[in-house]
Amino acid sequence: MSASDNKQLMQDIFSELAKGNGQPFVDALANDIQWTWMGTVKWSKTFNGKDAVLNELLNPGTAMLTAPFFTYFAQRFIAEDDYVVVEARGANTLAAQIGGLPAHRLIASRLRTLTTAQSS
Repeated sequence: MSASDNKQLMQDIFSELAKGNGQPFVDALANDIQWTWMGTVKWSKTFNGKDAVLNELLNPGTAMLTAPFFTYFAQRFIAEDDYVVVEARGANTLAAQIGGLPAHRLIASRLRTLTTAQSS
C-alpha cells in the first residue's frame, strides 16, 4: 500500500474510534503486531502479538486499561512509506491522560508495529 493508502486507512479507523467503535482498529491489528507503550505507567512495555494486545491491554476485565478505551479524536495524520503518525487525544478518563503522537507501521493494510508515547 502507498503512504496515502495507509493514511486513508488510519483516517477511517480513527473516524470510527471517535464514535467509540474500536472494531476497525482491532480488525487492522496484524497477528504479529508489536505494540510498545513508552513511559513509566503500569502498561509501559511491549505487547507482542494480537492475543497479548487484546488480552493484556484492551479487553475489559482482563486488561490493564479500562473500557471504553477506544474513544480517540485524531487531529493530524502524517504518512511516509509504511508509517503513519497520528496526533490524537482521548475523550474518556484514561485516554485523556494518554494522548500524543502514536506511530503506526502498516504492511499489507495491517498494523505491524505501534509505538505510543504517553503525554498528560
